[in-house]
Amino acid sequence: MDSQCKFPRATDSTLHTQLLDALNSKSHFGTNPRVPGSFIVKHYAGAVQYDTTGLLDKNKDTLGPGACVVR
Repeated sequence: MDSQCKFPRATDSTLHTQLLDALNSKSHFGTNPRVPGSFIVKHYAGAVQYDTTGLLDKNKDTLGPGACVVR
């Protein structure tokens, strides 16, 4: 996700495609063909469906003027 956030032309669709390419062969990952842009992670407590809509915007950490960065 971080690499997609740094890519200027990244979209929710490109993030979804990258997730599918990287994780589709994993047993804990799945998709729901009825819900475009979604993916499923099979946790110990059950399968949870996530949606990539707006996920890139939510992950972007932009600091405004005057923000303090602790090192």
